[in-house]
Amino acid sequence: IDLFGPSYSVGQVARALGKAMARKLQVIDIPFARQSDPLGHAGIPRPIADSITEMFDAFNRGLITPQGHRSLVGTTPIDDVIRQYVRGSAARVA
Repeated sequence: IDLFGPSYSVGQVARALGKAMARKLQVIDIPFARQSDPLGHAGIPRPIADSITEMFDAFNRGLITPQGHRSLVGTTPIDDVIRQYVRGSAARVA
């Protein structure tokens, strides 16, 4: 099953996340060769960080495409998803 939803740019996601957090966020492009570094700094083991980076690169270059016999399309707006996530994160911290 291939799962799809509304498409958003990185900037749109950053604006929605910033709004939910009441902060202005800045999008920073990280060169491919250094994309594993932030994941490692977040505690993800380097081999897994490298694999995640390679997977996203493959998606971006069109090497990984939907192959399922069935597709489901979600319609929940990004603002709703982020608001619920931010609320849930705040509850876990409290």
